[in-house]
Amino acid sequence: MEQIDPYNVMPTKCGTCVLHPDMEKRFKLTPERISEIKLNAIEGVNQICHCNKDGEVKICRGVRDYMVEMWHRLGRIEEPTEEYLLKTMEYEINRRPDSVDSD
Repeated sequence: MEQIDPYNVMPTKCGTCVLHPDMEKRFKLTPERISEIKLNAIEGVNQICHCNKDGEVKICRGVRDYMVEMWHRLGRIEEPTEEYLLKTMEYEINRRPDSVDSD
């Protein structure tokens, strides 16, 4: 799986964000795919934005905002901010057994 810079997030939600509150404006995905994206966000998986126009891969702002909200609701972060989310994600990545060098 390709690693994506967790700081490279779209500055705002796209008008057709996959999590746009207005179903008519959303990029069309199946309900199952939307559920999968939401579950992945809860598990800490970033979603690539569907409307990257400059060729640079960026993380979806709508999914990132959802991730912040859900991690806060679940008690994984103290405050519902991206700063707390990123610190927690970095901490969790660094404590994984597979992230330790074994020379």
